[in-house]
Amino acid sequence: MDDPAPWLAYVRPKRQKYFDPLCQKLRLNIGDDGPHAAYGFVSAVAGFVRVHFEHDRGLCYLAIGSSSEVEALCSVEEIASRFPRIRAMSGGFQRLTLEEQASFVEVHWDDLQIMFSPEHLKETCRWREAAGAAFVRKLRGGS
Repeated sequence: MDDPAPWLAYVRPKRQKYFDPLCQKLRLNIGDDGPHAAYGFVSAVAGFVRVHFEHDRGLCYLAIGSSSEVEALCSVEEIASRFPRIRAMSGGFQRLTLEEQASFVEVHWDDLQIMFSPEHLKETCRWREAAGAAFVRKLRGGS
């Protein structure tokens, strides 16, 4: 049977190269993403953290959130901004390859467990809300 979505031929190898090995290394349990699975989305859980493999118009990326939530809180690139930068582009943005995103999750796994633990989840969500508001202000020309 032909693949109903030809772009999945691009997405699947990225998942196999970056997401699946990360799941094995961290012993993540791949979850059922229901209707999103047909579009190449998948998530996996261990402890307090759910790691998502997502894509948007050809850009594949990892996202992260609480194990108790189906939706991601933010991209790995965004959460990485809370740690020492790997690299920054003009404007202070950091763009990470899929390999760097997977490496970031692996290296900071214990930190992420703390950030998404019941004791710290509200603080992490407040940070994300404040970061989102700051980004919108910046887009509107504010500081």
